[in-house]
Amino acid sequence: MKHSKPNNTARRLLFGLGVLAYRLGLARAIIRLSPHRVRAILYHAIEPQSSAWTRGLGVNITPADFAANLDYFQSHYNVVDVMDLTDGKPILHPLVITFDDGYQSVATHAAPALAKRSMPATVYLISRAVRGKLVWVNLLNGALHNAPDETRAALASIPHLAHADSNSQIMRTVQETFQPAAIEQLCETIERVVDLDKLEPPEPLYMSSETIKSLAQDNIHFGFHTRDHYNMRQCSRDELAQQLDSSDINDCINSASFAYPFGYFNETAVGSVESQGYQKIMTVGNNNRRYCTKHLDRIEVFSDNPAHVFAQIEVVEPVISIVRRLVLKMKGRYNTHAPRSVPSNPSA
Repeated sequence: MKHSKPNNTARRLLFGLGVLAYRLGLARAIIRLSPHRVRAILYHAIEPQSSAWTRGLGVNITPADFAANLDYFQSHYNVVDVMDLTDGKPILHPLVITFDDGYQSVATHAAPALAKRSMPATVYLISRAVRGKLVWVNLLNGALHNAPDETRAALASIPHLAHADSNSQIMRTVQETFQPAAIEQLCETIERVVDLDKLEPPEPLYMSSETIKSLAQDNIHFGFHTRDHYNMRQCSRDELAQQLDSSDINDCINSASFAYPFGYFNETAVGSVESQGYQKIMTVGNNNRRYCTKHLDRIEVFSDNPAHVFAQIEVVEPVISIVRRLVLKMKGRYNTHAPRSVPSNPSA
């Protein structure tokens, strides 16, 4: 399956060992070794085929693959809501299911599959998306994939992008290095030269407030994912305050939890988010408790093969996390009581 296997030597070795353990029938025994470790899963879009806006982002899993994941989770874990983790009561083999960005495909395809199995989940909403406006990630990606000539010509006037070799390099450069004002200018430039109306999908890209409120009655919870989905490392304090203002969609939010865009944060962002009173703060990678005791790392799953899912959740990520923690402790850089600035790529 696409994106199902790790792309470096250490992870490939661990992945292979995990698949072997699963095929030897050791899955349940290994899961029982860490009965209270939280397994947190991250999804984005659940589409039969990626739309014009998500194609190439590597964020989509098909409804069939998603259903296969749920069946695996149901047979091995206790699927709970994110906020069930905050009351201090131990939960045996807990697993939480989350979705970032609030795509309509989650309502169309994921919610019925979850309801069929009586499973809770949490969706992290972007204010801009709920208001029906394109988030910059989708706008830039859609323009690059569906109007490449016009978009590349427009980007030629923007420093750091004119000589980018690929769409992925452009996306990564903007994602990791552009400040909010630069992203706004970039989007305005694209909108002047690309007819975005021709790229509209057959259904809305994001959930509307009406859809959100309807799903909230069906064991789906909604947390916050900033106003515009900017990299919080590139935001000033004033911009962080703006991005953390959820007032215009508070009527849609029913979970005291937050997810960093791209999983990116630094000491300033951690402090700003903590000051909002969130009880759980979702990251990506191996950052549990190192920077903030409320942090919860999530794992992205792109395979319908249970052996692959098991290997990733129970072998690759836990072992990498342990090794990193030991290395950081040896260097005196591990602190579970205070936020610290992060490495350049926390999700690596």
